[in-house]
Amino acid sequence: MLTFEAPGIDIPALDAFDEALEIGFTDFDGILHDPAKLKDAERKLRLLIFQHPEFIDAYHHLAMICEGTGRLDEAQTLWEKATNIGMLKIVEQFCASGNTLKWGWLDNRPFLRALSSLGLQYKKWGSQAQAIGIFETILNANPNDNQGIRSLLVESYFASDSPEKVLRLCMKFPDDTDENIMYGKVLALLKIDKKGKATKALEEAFRYLPNIARELAKKTHRRPAGMESRWLTQGSTDQAFIYWERQGKVWQNAPGALEFVRDFIQNKKAAKG
Repeated sequence: MLTFEAPGIDIPALDAFDEALEIGFTDFDGILHDPAKLKDAERKLRLLIFQHPEFIDAYHHLAMICEGTGRLDEAQTLWEKATNIGMLKIVEQFCASGNTLKWGWLDNRPFLRALSSLGLQYKKWGSQAQAIGIFETILNANPNDNQGIRSLLVESYFASDSPEKVLRLCMKFPDDTDENIMYGKVLALLKIDKKGKATKALEEAFRYLPNIARELAKKTHRRPAGMESRWLTQGSTDQAFIYWERQGKVWQNAPGALEFVRDFIQNKKAAKG
């Protein structure tokens, strides 16, 4: 297993970094919305980058501030710098050895976080080929996928009209109950006209996540009262609505897909009598 090392980042630098995070960030790694605190956190992070040009986590968190305050181009540039630093340090050894860069090793996490954030930027801006390349790189480096990259990759595969790739990805995670994996398998099978297998896949998905099928079957979709998207419960109606928001258009654009789910729901109701 490879591990990322950034020489020169000493204890005082790490303390200053922690101080910047305490000032400008919440416990769940989001930015605060206090302009004065954000400005102070940004100043500290920029100073750290000036003093320690290889401090990937400083780039990453500064990029988060830039994104959260509307400076999207600068955010992407910072994430690109962070990932380039990491690539220059590990890519030759990684490619030569076929080794992994595991999330469980704490020093690897800043690079993996920055790389996934860059992939997300490409995904948001519709640059699916670049996003897919990054997400596939992360999965190859960290096949246990502690970051949930597989779910993002399913969305990007659908956005690039690659249902076969969705199915190959699902095969790598056969016991996964992630909503994009379970329902992505159903949709991918429908898109390649494998309705028998799609029915079996939907039976399994419905067993674990029935509310998503019910949401897909609706003609109108309303946000659940009191929904908190940051704290989704597996199997909840909140999760189902978020899935619809993210993937509903993909289902709508697949001829007969939503009708397939509606027929499935109706058959379930009829079987209950």
